[in-house]
Amino acid sequence: MGIMRRCLPLLLGFLLSAIPLHADNSFDLAGPKVDVHVKRGDLTLPISRVPNLMPGDRLWIHPDLPENQTNHFVLVVAFLRGITNLPPNDWFTRVETWTKEVRTEGVFVNVPADAQQALIFLAPETGGDFSTLRKAVHDRPGVFVRAAQDLQAASADRVRLDAYLTDVKETSQTDEKALKERAQLSARSLGIRLDNQCFDRPTDQQAPCLVSHTDGLVLDDAGTQGMVTQLANGTAGDLMNQISYSQAGGYGMYSAYIGAIVDVARIFSSLHTAHFQYIPALALPDKDTLNLRLSVPPSFRDPKSVVVMALPPIGPVKFPVLRPSNPADVPCAQKPELVLAAEGAPLVFATGMARDLKLHIAVPNSASVPPPAKNGGDAKPDVKDSPKENPNAPGGIDIPVIADSDRGGLVPTGPLPKLPPGELTAALRGKWGFDDWEGPHFHLFSSSQGKWSVETADRSALVVGRADTLHILGEGSQCVAGISFLSGSEAPKTLSFKAPSSGLLEVSVPLEEAVPGPIQLEIRQYGAAQPETLTLNAYAEAASLDRLTLSAGDRLAILKGKRLDEVAKITLEGIAFTPAALTRVENFDQLAAHAEGDTSRLTAPAAAAKPLSAKVQLRDGREVKVPVTIEPPRPQVSLLNKGTQEDVNAAPVPVHFGSADDLPLNAKLVFFLKSESPRSFPRKQSVEVAAVDGSFHTTLSIADGTLMLEDARTALGAIAPLDKFGPSAFGPVHARAVSPDGVPGDWIPLGTLVRIPEFKELRCPRSLARPCTLTASNLFLVEAVGSSPEMGNAVEIPADFTGSQIAVPHPLNGSLYLRLRDDPETVQTLNLPVTPIQAPPVAPSASVQVPASAQTATPAPAPPATTTPPQSSAPPQDSAPQTSSPTPDTASPAPSPATNPAPAAPKPQE
Repeated sequence: MGIMRRCLPLLLGFLLSAIPLHADNSFDLAGPKVDVHVKRGDLTLPISRVPNLMPGDRLWIHPDLPENQTNHFVLVVAFLRGITNLPPNDWFTRVETWTKEVRTEGVFVNVPADAQQALIFLAPETGGDFSTLRKAVHDRPGVFVRAAQDLQAASADRVRLDAYLTDVKETSQTDEKALKERAQLSARSLGIRLDNQCFDRPTDQQAPCLVSHTDGLVLDDAGTQGMVTQLANGTAGDLMNQISYSQAGGYGMYSAYIGAIVDVARIFSSLHTAHFQYIPALALPDKDTLNLRLSVPPSFRDPKSVVVMALPPIGPVKFPVLRPSNPADVPCAQKPELVLAAEGAPLVFATGMARDLKLHIAVPNSASVPPPAKNGGDAKPDVKDSPKENPNAPGGIDIPVIADSDRGGLVPTGPLPKLPPGELTAALRGKWGFDDWEGPHFHLFSSSQGKWSVETADRSALVVGRADTLHILGEGSQCVAGISFLSGSEAPKTLSFKAPSSGLLEVSVPLEEAVPGPIQLEIRQYGAAQPETLTLNAYAEAASLDRLTLSAGDRLAILKGKRLDEVAKITLEGIAFTPAALTRVENFDQLAAHAEGDTSRLTAPAAAAKPLSAKVQLRDGREVKVPVTIEPPRPQVSLLNKGTQEDVNAAPVPVHFGSADDLPLNAKLVFFLKSESPRSFPRKQSVEVAAVDGSFHTTLSIADGTLMLEDARTALGAIAPLDKFGPSAFGPVHARAVSPDGVPGDWIPLGTLVRIPEFKELRCPRSLARPCTLTASNLFLVEAVGSSPEMGNAVEIPADFTGSQIAVPHPLNGSLYLRLRDDPETVQTLNLPVTPIQAPPVAPSASVQVPASAQTATPAPAPPATTTPPQSSAPPQDSAPQTSSPTPDTASPAPSPATNPAPAAPKPQE
């Protein structure tokens, strides 16, 4: 059935088979006009308002041909009754359009009983024209029935396409900025395929893009597809093949079936007479006129052209299925330019078939409202008419509306009357042609006064010095036009607000520069003559307390709230807590407070089971109460000992650390922890080791072997910081226990990770007046090198130093002293063997630089009082000073301050 549904329209090819090859068949040629009125009972309507005909209808038909028309046309009105039931001869009416009577008065034709379709033929006057046309219909009624159906569908498609093109062109000429919004609304209303890529183009190119490729713009309506335009494109020989590979033809899936249809169409084409060819015409209604659009120009020589057009279908009316675009929307009834968004029935927007449309609003608690009585007339509602109470609808109000495609829905034609407040239900009522029609129901909200109030929790939330958000409760936030803020003598300020739901407003109130005191909010609503005023107070910010939390066994409590900087003291069950660190966590302050006494009784089961509250004393003397929560105990451990272990296979580090808290990065860190709470160390408990600044961390556990139990309460932790954290780890580190359920304990300091260079060699001349050369990698890790713990004559090393050698002072007592960058407050001792230099040192190479800060004299060691004279002292070796007897070729006299100035301090070398 799907294939038949798609391919039966191809039978219209019989009507087109005589069209000349290569004709332009875009239905853009203006043809003749035919005026048509339809009378049913006592009511007469123009053809543009008639969706269907019924047996017994009286048609008034008037060919609107020019006064100077020289060619005589015969108009034939034919009624059909199905594809297998031949129409009787009296169902064909011949009208001679050139006669004076027809030109002035037209002709009346009644729709016969049992008729199902109606066609109008316009044929040049020839001998036997009427009988020839009637015989063609008698011989092939099914072809003409199908032609009538497709011409009706194609005409409806063309009507809504023309309406869309008109909307786009009018908007582009009047308001280019609104083109995108209006085009999308029009496309939705009229069932048009919109190319959104057009809006990516420059403004002046958007409208031409939107109206191009009109053949592909019309979407299927109610499951049918207008095929006439497709049938009329291309040559008669290639037409079916083109369609077979189109979307409608299944992209080639049905080409075999369509090939058979081509053969049938060619057989039918051989049956045409030599006098007539049939060309289809789209009938586009405009008031009481059918404007014909042809795909090819008619021919007045053999074979002469017969124009075929369809009248509305005959049979019971099929009401349009109009629906709200968003049934959940409840727009404000009093809002200017109110639009009730609707879609699903393109002909409601594209034609005048829907007439006398009204929104019927039932008054709450009123009696049921009967359907509106039938009314006549074909005039559209006067836009100047004000809505009024419908006498035929007790307790209800009727508001005239029109269907506006470029605004995307139903629009009232005049000002609204006074409506009862609250949510209302409006039913769309009117006429669809001759018949009463009730369309979809819409929900509206009518604004009401005096129903706005600030949420209880926000009544004291306005604090000066900052912006606050108020939640205002009421009804019909969609009817709020604006909110203003008034404070003192300042000019009103317009506030921004959101309406998350129909009964809630979220208003941002700027109080950065306000002073404490009363303020006013004015809420303006659509349809209300005066704004509604809310008076509130703005306060100086005060502490807002949420809860005091204490873990069992802890002496540290945490107070959560706002403006906790005003807290002076906390008292819980006679125990005083002193405020300590204040931090900000998300939108709350968090204040740590230390207990001044024993808190063990607060953690007893009896105390934890009963509700507790603490007294909080503020700095201004006020006291407030805050609820207390006693939480389960946190894991608590103590540090018994710590140390480092060097790799036995590695060279010993020649640095002696000046602080037990300095932990070399390349050594293994080991430490012992004792579990205080609980009394035994749980096997699933872990230990977290991390930098104090949070830049790196790891977790130790018994499962992975990084924790080892010595006994039930003591655990040994081991970690290789260089392997775990990498060469960029440095600074203070700490550890804490983490319970099996993820509750962390307090941090315990472990020390400071420090990185040291890889010292290789210290070369010194025998003369104490000359500097030594220290060779190492990563010397930038050292901040300064000196010859004494006081670092009085230290050589400063730049932070960006890239060399591997540096000139340093002569070591005294066999040692140099360092300050490392990772712990610059501690002086470390470097014990590196000294390699003596026999010859005087040459001038430093280009890669050696001495820092300017080291341009000070290096004092020579004082000579012993009774032993070897000063000039015979040798450079120190290893870690202890050694002396040797002077020899003529190695002795170096001690410099005299009077004759030998102190040597300049050495510079670091790159």
